[in-house]
Amino acid sequence: MTTQAPVETLDLDDIQGFVIRTYPLPCARYVYVHVEDKHVAEARNTLEKLTQHVTQASVWLNDTKELDQALNIALTFKGLMALGLPASSLITFPTAFAEGMANRKILLGDEGDSDPKNWDKVWQDSNTDNNKAIHLWLAIFAATENKRDSYYNELNKLMGDGSGMSVLGFEDAGLLKDPKTKKYLNTEHFGYRDGISDVEFKGMPFPHVDGRGKLMPDGSWSPLATGEFLLGYPDESPECPVAPMPHTLARNGTFMAVRKLHQNVASFRKYLDEQSKKFPGGKELLAAKFVGRWRDGTPLTLSPDKEDSALAGDDSLNNSFNYKEDMDGHRCPMGAHIRRMNPRDAMLFSKLADRRRIMRRGFPYGPYTPEDQPVNDADEHGIMFFAINSNFERQFEFVQQQWVHYGNDFFQGDDKDPLVGSNEGKGKMVIQGDSRTDRPPHICTGLPSFVNTRGGDYFFIPSLTALRQIALGIVSTI
Repeated sequence: MTTQAPVETLDLDDIQGFVIRTYPLPCARYVYVHVEDKHVAEARNTLEKLTQHVTQASVWLNDTKELDQALNIALTFKGLMALGLPASSLITFPTAFAEGMANRKILLGDEGDSDPKNWDKVWQDSNTDNNKAIHLWLAIFAATENKRDSYYNELNKLMGDGSGMSVLGFEDAGLLKDPKTKKYLNTEHFGYRDGISDVEFKGMPFPHVDGRGKLMPDGSWSPLATGEFLLGYPDESPECPVAPMPHTLARNGTFMAVRKLHQNVASFRKYLDEQSKKFPGGKELLAAKFVGRWRDGTPLTLSPDKEDSALAGDDSLNNSFNYKEDMDGHRCPMGAHIRRMNPRDAMLFSKLADRRRIMRRGFPYGPYTPEDQPVNDADEHGIMFFAINSNFERQFEFVQQQWVHYGNDFFQGDDKDPLVGSNEGKGKMVIQGDSRTDRPPHICTGLPSFVNTRGGDYFFIPSLTALRQIALGIVSTI
């Protein structure tokens, strides 16, 4: 059912557009920028010029078919320091944000191949060399690769000599392309349809869609509280989440975890081929059991026996499900990826799940390799993953630690997420049996790590007001 969402007034001209929804643009470039020491005044001046290019959330009130490029900006804690934010404001930022992602590696499961010492050079340098620290993240989106390159060149001129800034590197990403037809695909490198689930919170300028908000006791769906994702608004507690000072710096802003996630496509395909020989449901059902959806996006809870393109392609249906009739996991396994990331009513207290939600953004990077073509784990295949939330510890970090790398909340003991957990060849997943089809339980053993972290950090996405305050050097808690 589609109705209008309850209204909570949002100043969409003050919120960065990327926060509200992913742009309908297939090409992206994520640029990593350093603020040069002793050139703070010049860097602030450059930031003010860049801010004039930032795409506002009010773009969603217009016809986005006319949108052919967009820009958004975020800053690390080191970046705020480099731009001269006063100590009285810096000390009010969350501890997790101030420490940075690399220093939270044990909590996040970034060990072994995912250890920060193995990250891409630009991220390693950022963590070990203050002269190469990533201070700003510029996200460029465009309708074509040529348009992306042209827009980047335009912005890059602003960060040239005398700007107080220097570009450390960038990562290109975007919708995957079929190498033969050159048409865009809607999948990621493992072959699953991407971008199905989105979050709905109060005040979003879009029609309400069941399944994207929170599940109510009567079975209906309602938007989540705005404060779960935007600072300065009540959250599900209902209180305003702890936010940096002054209030004008925080309001309409949010926090974001950036992670470059390398996908071991060869290992994934090999494991599916070998394990499916033992699994009575076959390869595609096994792939669906890992995630909780068939690869076309059809939810197992709604269609446990086959893909349903009509269901998968209907935004009003493909997220509108719960686990009330599947509490034992006979359709969607207890430890499946989507069940861990958003348990809905699968836990005793649904409020717990509501308070752990994150808004997922991101694009695949690297060329697409069809299933019938040879591929290596060393090939550049992965996802630039962004998790937006108002509280790292309660939302992103909790999910990463307790639900991705620990399975007790799902009665799975120490079993990790089969798709994104750091399994390192020792992982296990129990696929519950199905009494309807007499399919017995199946245990997948020797799970490798299909995904490794190759970089990342924590960022603050300021409002337009806050960006201007930082650029003008007028932030003060007094």
